[in-house]
Amino acid sequence: MRPIRPSSGLANQPSRPEEARRQAQLLLAAASPRDPDKPVNWPRYAELWPHVRPSELHLSTMDEARQLVVDIVRYLYRRGDYDTSRALAEESLAGWRDTDEDDPTKLRMRFHLANVLRAQSHFDRAYDIDRDVYDRQRRIFGEEHLYTLMTARSLGADLRAQGLYHEAEAQDRRTLELSVRSFGDDSGRTLTAENNLAVSLRLVGDFRGAAALDQHIHERRRDRFGEEDPSTLASASNYGRGLRDVGELWRSHSVLQRTYGIQQKVIGADHPETLRTAKELALTLRQLGRFADAHRLIERTVVRYQRTLGGDHADTLSAEMALATTWSAVGDNQTALRVARRLRDGYNEVLGETHAITLACLNNLGVLLRKQGDHTQARELSQRVRDQLLANLGERHPHTLLATLNLANDLFALGDRDTALLLDTTAYVELTRALGADHPDTLSASVNLALSRLGTESEADAGQALYDEAFGQLVQLFGGDNPRVVQARQQERANAYIEPALL
Repeated sequence: MRPIRPSSGLANQPSRPEEARRQAQLLLAAASPRDPDKPVNWPRYAELWPHVRPSELHLSTMDEARQLVVDIVRYLYRRGDYDTSRALAEESLAGWRDTDEDDPTKLRMRFHLANVLRAQSHFDRAYDIDRDVYDRQRRIFGEEHLYTLMTARSLGADLRAQGLYHEAEAQDRRTLELSVRSFGDDSGRTLTAENNLAVSLRLVGDFRGAAALDQHIHERRRDRFGEEDPSTLASASNYGRGLRDVGELWRSHSVLQRTYGIQQKVIGADHPETLRTAKELALTLRQLGRFADAHRLIERTVVRYQRTLGGDHADTLSAEMALATTWSAVGDNQTALRVARRLRDGYNEVLGETHAITLACLNNLGVLLRKQGDHTQARELSQRVRDQLLANLGERHPHTLLATLNLANDLFALGDRDTALLLDTTAYVELTRALGADHPDTLSASVNLALSRLGTESEADAGQALYDEAFGQLVQLFGGDNPRVVQARQQERANAYIEPALL
């Protein structure tokens, strides 16, 4: 008896396991909420995600299945699970290697992978991917298409991460212009483009412009999405940081304290956005003179950063730099120096020696050396930092001016009073222009200039008048017991930490 052979048509049909897998993939795709940026959809994605690998959804050739995988990668990123998001994106792209490089879904997956890589401080890889994806999308869809503009926003973030702040600002302005044209003024996508521009404005030194834009974004997001939406909370955190930048320390504390409490409840205590807010709150507390409170908060935050993102992540390094400054504030300058020296090496490795954030770390190390009495080494470091910031950011950037103030401190201590007086004058005049006469940093520069003048016989009277005015303003602003006021009362020169915005 001859065996029954399947017809050629049946031979080409999928096997039962293959068909079952295909049906499972279709069921999963049909259950997708199709918007991973909305927190209300996160529980559904949490239910779908464990089925991705068992069903081989990430290896499917069906468009609807692949779109769900792209969305889950985005969901994992939004929840702060960068390692899992990256692993799924890379596995999927490896399985899609035979798909055309211009395939829209493949391009979107690469875009999301670049976001995760940047979040993990792999800045060069993120830029390379975004640059290629953007060029392809612009050729395929045009520069005003949604996907092209999404990648354009990411390119701005890549430029910021590389320290190219002015180039990032130009990129962000162009992206915002196109977003308004494509989506309108009131679109959530336009608000995201505005948010990116605000970050770039802060980095190029336009603190007032950044704070005003952050306030606008926060109010619009709060009205549209609600106070507890993660994007609203992120913009509230940015606004709280911006208030500190423009000298509104008490308002900064109020906004950051409230935002931190809500973020812990909504997205969790270990989420990277919550940790960023905690770090900013600690820095505001330190500037208000609440050193012990600041130190306790930033110590806890550093532990969470190390556990969540790892010790080499740029955000972890930033939190540890804040911790070094609070160690010094609570009286342990030796520990502060040890931490800052280690961070110098970490920043050199992650960002490079001439990156503006690395230079901020070196500036702060110089302050700690100065407080330790090592004015010679501090002077060498301060000169190097100021020279490089002049080249990177320009002579009127607030961070350049704070570095100028610190260099003047070293020169004054080493006996070069004439040069110190010249630099003090520059710092005071330009900080007044950049930040306003009532800004705490401007008042510190005013006290330093007054002390330089008091040390010069021909300007002693003018120095006394300036000192009396500046000291009176400090007392009015902070009260008589604030550490900044106590230091000025003792006629001690003020140092200046640089607190760069996170990328």
